[in-house]
Amino acid sequence: VKPTIGNVVPVLSVGSYEETVSHYVEWLGFDVNWEYREEQLPFVISITRD
Repeated sequence: VKPTIGNVVPVLSVGSYEETVSHYVEWLGFDVNWEYREEQLPFVISITRD
């Protein structure tokens, strides 16, 4: 029996919310599932792509 990987959930540290959304959502076609932001860093955003 070969083991299989179901889902992979990477956690990335990034410096700019705007650049991150621009790259992953607008350029690569990911969808924003949810986000948590305060006035200052850090922010947390969950994105997926089928």
